[in-house]
Amino acid sequence: MGDKRQHAGYGRSLGRSGRDRLAYATALALLAGWAIYAFAHLSPWAASWDEVDFALALDRFDLLAMQPHAPGYPYFILGGRLMRVFLDNPAQALALWNLTLTIGSAYPVFALARRRLGAPHLAALAAAIALALPMNATLATGAMSEGAALALLWWYLWSLTAAAERRTTLAWTGASFAFGLLMGTRLSYAPFGLGLLLLWLAEAAASRNGSGRMAPGGRGTAIGRAVGWPLIAAAFQLLWLAGLAVAEGGFAGMLSLIAAFAAGHFSEWGGGVATVAMPFGDRLLLFAGDNVLWTGAFARLPALLALTALLLGAAVVLRGLEPPSAPDGSRSRLPIRRLVSPAALLALPAFAYGAWALLGQNIAKPRHAAPLAALLAFALAVFALRACARRPRGALQLAAALLAVALAAAETTAAARLVARQAEEKPAVYQLADYLRAKAPEHAIVYTWEEERVLNYLDVPAEARPIFTYAYFVAETEADPNARILLTDSVLRGFRAQADIPDSRVKKLATFRSDSRLDPVYGTLTLYEWVR
Repeated sequence: MGDKRQHAGYGRSLGRSGRDRLAYATALALLAGWAIYAFAHLSPWAASWDEVDFALALDRFDLLAMQPHAPGYPYFILGGRLMRVFLDNPAQALALWNLTLTIGSAYPVFALARRRLGAPHLAALAAAIALALPMNATLATGAMSEGAALALLWWYLWSLTAAAERRTTLAWTGASFAFGLLMGTRLSYAPFGLGLLLLWLAEAAASRNGSGRMAPGGRGTAIGRAVGWPLIAAAFQLLWLAGLAVAEGGFAGMLSLIAAFAAGHFSEWGGGVATVAMPFGDRLLLFAGDNVLWTGAFARLPALLALTALLLGAAVVLRGLEPPSAPDGSRSRLPIRRLVSPAALLALPAFAYGAWALLGQNIAKPRHAAPLAALLAFALAVFALRACARRPRGALQLAAALLAVALAAAETTAAARLVARQAEEKPAVYQLADYLRAKAPEHAIVYTWEEERVLNYLDVPAEARPIFTYAYFVAETEADPNARILLTDSVLRGFRAQADIPDSRVKKLATFRSDSRLDPVYGTLTLYEWVR
C-alpha cells in the first residue's frame, strides 16, 4: 500500500512538472513569436512632429533646428544611428533600436516576477503578460522614444529593487547607471527617480539611527554611502548632459534650449492641466479610464478587457480562500525602510509618474500612460499567478492558470495585428501628402498646425505653413491674392474659436483616416480650400 501511495504521489508530481514546463514553453513561444513577427513589421513612418525630429537627428543632431527637440534624447539617437548600419529608413532604424531594447527587457521583467512568484514558469508567464500589451508593442516597433524608455524602465526598476536588497555601493551604482540611461532616452520619466530618492533617504535614516550596518561586500560606512551615493547618481546624469553641451557649444546654450522647450511644454501646445480647458474630473476620467485602461491596457478590445476581468475575479476568489498569514516579525522599525520594499519601489514611483502624466503631459496622447499600463499588467499577472501557485491545486486554480495563458496569447495576437496595421496602413498625414502631390493646384499654400513638420519632411510640392492666428492668416492671404489657399481641419477649428467663419468660406476637398489608436491626434484629417 505504501508503495502505491508513493508511486501515485510521484505521478502527480510528474504531472505538475509537465504542466509547469508546458506553461514555461508557452510563455517563451509567445515572446519569441511576437519578437520575430515584430522584426518583420517595423513601422516605416515618421508621422508626427516628434518622430520627424528623431528621424532628422539621425543625419544631423541639432537642437536649435529641433533635430530632435530639447532635451535631445542622446542615447535614443545614438541607438538609432547604430541601427542605420542595418536599415536605411531612419524611422525603421529607430524602431529597430526600440525593438532590440524591448526584447532585452524580458529579463528584468522575468527577474522581478520571479522574486514574487518563485517558479520560473510563472515568472515567464507574468513577463509575457506585461510585455505583450498591444499599444506598448506598437511603441516598440515605431520611431518614438517611448519604446526604448519602457525597456530601460524595466532595467532600472529591477536594478533599483536589487540595490534596496543588497544596500551596496555597487548595486546603487547599477541603479544610478540605469536611471542615467533612462533620462538620456526620455526625460519625462524623471518621476521614477523617486525610487532612488527613497532608497537614499532610507540609508541616511539608517546611518542616523545606528542601524546602517555595512552590507556584505559593500564599501564604506553607511554615512559614506549616504553622502557618496547622490554624487554617483548625479555623475550619470552629468554624463549625458555633458554630451549635449559638447554638441550644442556649451552648457549655457544647451540649458537655454531646454528652458525654452520646457516653457513651451507648459503652454497650450504641451497640453498640461493648466492650459487645457477641461474640468479636472473629466481629465482624470479620460486619463485613468481611457489612456491607462481602455486604450493603454486593452487597446479598445473588449476581449482583452473580459479576459483580464475574469482572471482578476478568479485571483480575488482564490486569495480570499487562503488562511490569514501570520504577522511578519521581520519588518523594519524605521518607517522609511518600509518605503523601499520591492512592492513600494514599483508602486510609489509609478504614482509619482501618474501624477506628472495627468497634470503635465498632453492628455490627448495615450502613449504618455504606457508605463502605468505596463506596471498594472505586471501587478495583475503577479497577483493572479501567486494565487495559482498555492498548494494544493484545485479546479479554480487550474482555471485561473488557463485564463492567464489565454490572456497572454490574446494580448500577443492583438499586438501582432496592431503592429502589422501600424506598419502597413499609411497614416492620415501621409495620405494627405500623397493627395497634395497628385492634386495640389499650382501656387498652393497649405496652412496647417503640427502637420507642417511632416509635410515638409515628405517634400510635398505645395508650401506648408504653420498658422495659429486668424488675423495673421487674413493678412497673409490678402498679401498674396493669386495663391490657392488650402487649410486643414485643425486650423479651421482654431480659426472658428477666434472668429465667426461661415461654411461658405471653405470648400471640403478630401478626408483622410488612419487608426486613432495609432494616431490619436491626427488620425482623421480633412483638407479644405479657402474661398476668397
